[in-house]
Amino acid sequence: MSLFDEMKNRLILLFCLACCGPSFAQTHFFRFVDSIFQKQEIQQSVLLKQELQNAGYKLSGNDTLDMTMAKLAYMHMLLTCYYSVDGDTSGGFGIPYFWNYTNHNPRLNIVNLKKGKTLGQLPAAPGSQGGTMATLDRTPLIFWGDFMTDEPQYSYEHISAFYSFGWCSEREMAFKAWLGVVGIKSTIGIKADHVWTEVELPGLPGYFLFIDNTFNRFELRPIKEKPPLEVGNKYIAWYNQQGADKTIQKRLDALMINPKRAEHIQHQILTYFGSNSEDY
Repeated sequence: MSLFDEMKNRLILLFCLACCGPSFAQTHFFRFVDSIFQKQEIQQSVLLKQELQNAGYKLSGNDTLDMTMAKLAYMHMLLTCYYSVDGDTSGGFGIPYFWNYTNHNPRLNIVNLKKGKTLGQLPAAPGSQGGTMATLDRTPLIFWGDFMTDEPQYSYEHISAFYSFGWCSEREMAFKAWLGVVGIKSTIGIKADHVWTEVELPGLPGYFLFIDNTFNRFELRPIKEKPPLEVGNKYIAWYNQQGADKTIQKRLDALMINPKRAEHIQHQILTYFGSNSEDY
């Protein structure tokens, strides 16, 4: 795109905003994030190529499969953190990790910026799981709904402000729901007190993708190494139900972000993948 064309597009956008109001330029969050994936800066990102290489995947010549693998890696790299340490913001979206259900629950001291109170002081909504907002299970609607708000929702000690947060189960429910929105089937697995996501692709018979959005793991593994399902585990059944619910996915797909938030998210993504393009 030439400089002239870029300036023309920006002037058109400004004119539309002036005539139609701020809501005109709102955009669907997941579709917007997918549009960034289509940019050359992402497609040619060394970081993305390394992720696929480290996973044990070599370009197959099947454009559909190669693109799906690249998109899965991209989505994982945005959502993951690197360590199960309170406040870790390592991934592309910078969504911090926080433990839950511990004797010294750090979520009790997370501050809701709008209400000016800690989550331990705020009761959970009637009918929800958890006595306070600190012990609430952050379902995909809560996790993504918070992330798409215009302004940061929370603060915690050394983190001045952030939009959303979650530990392993909450991240994998959010990931499974996002995969559902873009049409990719997945299963959440569990062992002891940790969960992850598994994806099987038609173009990779005999293999599955092991994706862990807590410890930044994206690995192509033989099906024979796939951990058995823990039949009867009520937690894993609920996690998978939350992520697979079509009504929830439809509501998520309809969530919008304003231009300022979109610009911030794009800057986050392009910076994380090694670019700082202003082509928005």
